[in-house]
Amino acid sequence: MADKLTSVRFDSNTLDKLRLLASLHEDSTASEIRKAVAAYIERETSSEDFHTKVERKQEKLRREHDELAEKLLARRPTLPSK
Repeated sequence: MADKLTSVRFDSNTLDKLRLLASLHEDSTASEIRKAVAAYIERETSSEDFHTKVERKQEKLRREHDELAEKLLARRPTLPSK
């Protein structure tokens, strides 16, 4: 069972169709939403494009991290020598 809660807003037409599907499948609306989201995630994350985008995002974050570290180190005051 799910251990996190989130809210999703649907227009009336979509919610009516979702409730109809749940009724036809003798399932809850929440369960239908979970199944749809799981299928979406599986489809999106199994593509090569997804993995390429993740690698690009990781590289961008590494560059941003390195740039920030350089800026912070450049501002670091020097301690007087003994």
